[in-house]
Amino acid sequence: MGGLLGLWRKQLLQSASASTIRSAAAGLVQINGQARARKKKQEVEPGNAYKHPSYFGEVTMRCVIIAVILCGLLSLSACASNWSVWSSIGDDVSLSYTRLNKETWTWRFRNDGSTAITFMTFTYTDANGEHSNVLPGSLQPGAVYGGWGAYAASSPPNIVIKEIKRN
Repeated sequence: MGGLLGLWRKQLLQSASASTIRSAAAGLVQINGQARARKKKQEVEPGNAYKHPSYFGEVTMRCVIIAVILCGLLSLSACASNWSVWSSIGDDVSLSYTRLNKETWTWRFRNDGSTAITFMTFTYTDANGEHSNVLPGSLQPGAVYGGWGAYAASSPPNIVIKEIKRN
């Protein structure tokens, strides 16, 4: 279609007189010294919106947005209710546990103090023995850090703070 239209324009410009070009200009636009066919805005009939080319793109984007929102809400509701209540483990630090599956547990720390935790090491004991770990970065007052992306154990862990520094 594009080749046929281009050939038509070329023939029109070579063979037509100025008055013919002016009369045909209603359907042409001057771009960089060349006459180009105007793109007509596609009209959408009220009952035929599904035939419009942009309809499927809009529907697809809406479906993706709804799916992302629903997945996010489902994942929050599934995990948020499974966390244990906060329990103090000393040094103004609280701990909360959750079971991810039959053989995996995770935990998170909360800074209950009035100053930021700048460094903390701890040990945890699970079914596989005793392990050492560290709190990466700092933890501001009231902030929480942890979860399955940070810590995991093979059974409910027993956690003991070994060293803590605050600013």
